[in-house]
Amino acid sequence: MKPLFPPHLYRLVTAVLAVLILAGCAIQNQQASLGRDEQPCISKGWPQDRSDLQPDPALTFGVLDNGFRYDHGKPRTEDRVGLYLNIQAGSLHENDEQRGYAHFLEHMLFNGTTHYPPGTLVEYFQSIGMSFGADSNAHTAFDETVYNLLLPDGTPEHLEKGLLVMADYARGALLLEEEVNR
Repeated sequence: MKPLFPPHLYRLVTAVLAVLILAGCAIQNQQASLGRDEQPCISKGWPQDRSDLQPDPALTFGVLDNGFRYDHGKPRTEDRVGLYLNIQAGSLHENDEQRGYAHFLEHMLFNGTTHYPPGTLVEYFQSIGMSFGADSNAHTAFDETVYNLLLPDGTPEHLEKGLLVMADYARGALLLEEEVNR
């Protein structure tokens, strides 16, 4: 297995990731300089902070010292734990030459990461009773890419491995040449 795809393609994908992350900031900075309402580049609050709709009072919302936001409440399904990683970049952050890259990268993260080489992630999910698609999925929208895992329980082992998967989604894409070509 080759460790990475050709260097010129790696530089392109890395540049696209940087563009996706930074484009929203540049657009918002430009709007601010034109006198439009300034909004934060990356949301740090909750949707209910900007709405008159209130969340379910059974939910507890919090923020860790490092900025990691979480909410928790009584599960609808006994002993299940949902993990979500919201990357605030999507197709709106692409130019015409980059169209589709955010969605392509979303799919590539299921094809090999630092801790889960190609073919092993779905096997791992299935080994703990998860089904790919129903319990592990992702979507790319105009302004976000979201990865979600619905773990079978909240045991320390499953939480640790679930968070490891999410950490790989955030920073551990292998983007192997054979997987890119496939």
